[in-house]
Amino acid sequence: MKSGTVYLLPLTLLSLPVAATAQGDAAPPQLDPRAMSMSEIRTHNATLARTDRKYIVCRTSEQTGSLARKNRICRTNEEWDKASRLAQDWTNGVSENSRGVPIPQPPGSGQ
Repeated sequence: MKSGTVYLLPLTLLSLPVAATAQGDAAPPQLDPRAMSMSEIRTHNATLARTDRKYIVCRTSEQTGSLARKNRICRTNEEWDKASRLAQDWTNGVSENSRGVPIPQPPGSGQ
């Protein structure tokens, strides 16, 4: 059962909403890739380089409990980077916190 949790955690973290940041006084129009159709995404991406922060990338993942159903998640490169950093920070925090926990000694080890 624990392995199922490990696989779901990155998907859960990636499905968290990521807010776009406004630059300067004039806020750019909000871009919501989750509400856009694939044709709108293609049109939006047509003038952008793949490395552009506003370029929209869609990824698919298998839905847990289904053999055929897939989930499509579309986000800008900026949102994917932020979600990746949050997941990495969370993983590092768990790893660092677990180092301070004493490991119980087996009975009869003399300590």
